[in-house]
Amino acid sequence: MYKKWLDEIRREIQSTCVHIQLENLEVTSKRMRAYVSILEGIHTLHTLDDDTEVFFADEQEVKDIQDDANQIYVGQFERELIGGRIGSAKIFVPESIVRRLSIEEGDWVRAKGNKTILLKNGSMRTLYDYVPLEKAEKIPETDRIQIEFQRVEYDDMDEVYYLQPTEDDFQGERVVISEKDRRNLYIEEDDLVDYAYFKSDPFEGRLIWKHKRD
Repeated sequence: MYKKWLDEIRREIQSTCVHIQLENLEVTSKRMRAYVSILEGIHTLHTLDDDTEVFFADEQEVKDIQDDANQIYVGQFERELIGGRIGSAKIFVPESIVRRLSIEEGDWVRAKGNKTILLKNGSMRTLYDYVPLEKAEKIPETDRIQIEFQRVEYDDMDEVYYLQPTEDDFQGERVVISEKDRRNLYIEEDDLVDYAYFKSDPFEGRLIWKHKRD
């Protein structure tokens, strides 16, 4: 079914490209954007296809599943400083996905392998599609604390970027931003960021998100 749809869209895109003219650029660009939207919809449907065995909470009991052969994993979400892990298989969920899908500690989540990519260091990484299945009845207590919209400041003398949280855990001390976090999030002075830490060690937390500037 999906192959038939893709073949048809491919023909339409090829035909559209052949007939591109200066006079029809606006109409053509709108048409191409519409095709992209259709392709994204087909991809979503494909990841939820019946032959990939989707588990829904209202149809059957949700349980921890580790199907390595089909790269399907179901489990409760466990929050880490950045992102989190699913079930006994410990499948990683990136921070961006946690936020986009509003996943919280204890939620049941399904992950299905989408493709494997080769990293610059020569190792392989599997990319997953994620589907929230069931919200936790009660969010489990955790030692993880997240503070949001913290302004990044810069110390000219020490040449470091830092945060100045007002929470009692920090006792008025500043948090120096690690070089790793600064590079990963392209941190600059006056950026607004979210910072996560474990209550037992507030100064060894991580920058987990940088908010877009207006």
